[in-house]
Amino acid sequence: MDVRLPEPMGYEAISIIKGLDRKLPIIITADENDPKQEIQVRQKGIFYYHVKSFGMDELILTICNAMVRASH
Repeated sequence: MDVRLPEPMGYEAISIIKGLDRKLPIIITADENDPKQEIQVRQKGIFYYHVKSFGMDELILTICNAMVRASH
């Protein structure tokens, strides 16, 4: 899910998803690293905060790890 969803919907979406399944791993993507924003979404219990400049390989690995975690 992109961190740039319109506020407050982006933050609300995390809470709504977590309300449906607390164990569901949520991956948030961002164009640029914003430490303040990262702290806010991490406090909501996300699985991973991915800065797009890190590259696709890292995102794919994160998705694989999230799928493994969700299956347990």
